Amino acid sequence: MVAVKGILFPTDLTPASSKVAPYVEFMAQGLGASVKVLYVERKLDDFGFLGLDVDDYTDLLRSYGQEMDRKAKEGLASFVKDNLASLEGITTRIIEGDPRDEIVREAESAGVDMIIMGTHGRKGINKVMFGSVASAVVANAPCPVMTVNPFKVEG
Repeated sequence: MVAVKGILFPTDLTPASSKVAPYVEFMAQGLGASVKVLYVERKLDDFGFLGLDVDDYTDLLRSYGQEMDRKAKEGLASFVKDNLASLEGITTRIIEGDPRDEIVREAESAGVDMIIMGTHGRKGINKVMFGSVASAVVANAPCPVMTVNPFKVEG
């Protein structure tokens, strides 16, 4: 039998992630696994295509970054409270970077046995600009990845 002791749940804190949370709860409870919830903030450098010169906006970006960090901490705490209340011992982490890379890196460093994440089905320019996070994670993860299409979940 396969032993799953740790589950990584990457979230973008959107209502779509709330639809994935029941699957995380179900799997964690059924397998007796711990859950680590991960939120990856995109680096402002990722938006360089907008033509902004980061050096010209250093103070503004620093202030914006601090505000984003504060909002991410509050949002993650609220997300866990509202969506994963039945689970004990949840750990959370906020990191900055490209979600495609950071989710895989976190799974490797945390030694989790499974990743459970939502898909977003981005199309058009969004897919070209940001790519499919779920596809990249499935292709590169060191462990099994369960994906849930939140737009096919009732409720």
